[in-house]
Amino acid sequence: MRHSIVLPWQWNTEKGKYYKDLVEYIARQIEGKEIFKNCGTMRRIISSNSSSGYTELMTPPISIKDTKGKFSLVITLEIVTFPSLHQPVLKIDVSKRRWINKLTKPSYGIGDINSYVFDENYPNKAFQFKVKSENNNNNYTWKIDQDFEPLRHKFNISLQLKTVEDIITKASNETTQVVLTYRHGLNDHHEIGAGVPEYDKLTAYKAIYKILQPIGFICFNNYYEEIKRKHPAKRRPCNVCCPSLNLIPSR
Repeated sequence: MRHSIVLPWQWNTEKGKYYKDLVEYIARQIEGKEIFKNCGTMRRIISSNSSSGYTELMTPPISIKDTKGKFSLVITLEIVTFPSLHQPVLKIDVSKRRWINKLTKPSYGIGDINSYVFDENYPNKAFQFKVKSENNNNNYTWKIDQDFEPLRHKFNISLQLKTVEDIITKASNETTQVVLTYRHGLNDHHEIGAGVPEYDKLTAYKAIYKILQPIGFICFNNYYEEIKRKHPAKRRPCNVCCPSLNLIPSR
């Protein structure tokens, strides 16, 4: 078993290998807690391809009255650094992930689809697998990756459900939901709009800060000026002051 000390942060150590430990530690403080009112507890995403210094948590799928489709609210945690700071900075962002319940035939360049299993017996976790586009002599078909098989066994999903269409339409039951991520080009227009209202983002940031402050995090209040372009850009540049919360571990 490997042990790591994530707090207090020792800035003069070799930081890279600790980023994953730190972000996972933070996610464990948030998982199982309700951040968005009446939207269920946050599920930490369990994946076989976890990225260093980056993780996500989601609410269970949410339905809207008189609207087809479902969605989840997503919290993204990322450890970033700045040259002038000895401490890492935790960047928090809030977004929406929409779900689909059917798939059109795949085509060239469509890419993989992130898919998830939610189960009421695991109120603090969501389990990820992928649906891949497979090319057989320019005949593209959907295929479920190998990460799904352990989940099939874990949640007693029938072995008779082998195709992606079967998994989407028949694998869910009273306690388990199997969902695929919607994005443009995969299906028809989604009835639920993208984006999260600023009020909901602010509410989430305050709730997360309330959880993290007692374990040694403080708000990052340093500001960096946006670099001015020498020549005006044809397109409006992205605003560097994006609507996200930055926290820093206290020493």
